[in-house]
Amino acid sequence: MLESYFNKNVRYIRSLKNMTQKELADQLNVDRSTISKWEKGTINATIGNALEVSKVLNVPIELLLSKDLSKYSTDEINAILKKYSKEFDNLISNTFRNNR
Repeated sequence: MLESYFNKNVRYIRSLKNMTQKELADQLNVDRSTISKWEKGTINATIGNALEVSKVLNVPIELLLSKDLSKYSTDEINAILKKYSKEFDNLISNTFRNNR
């Protein structure tokens, strides 16, 4: 089930960002056909690939793997990403503050 979310989410987020498979592939240093196969579910991405996709698309890995993002509008996606970004910033700030 997680892999099906990843596949669908990569296609959906990539299209929201008006990014072609070739553009994503170039940023990940993989062949365009690899992106196509991930999106179709023909092959599964490794966790390392999934992390790199997460970075390039600027979407937390847990969202790519755990939710069907295609059920959300662009505005809802942006709100979710903003919330995750704020929570991450707070976590980092607290971690550094506690390690002093």
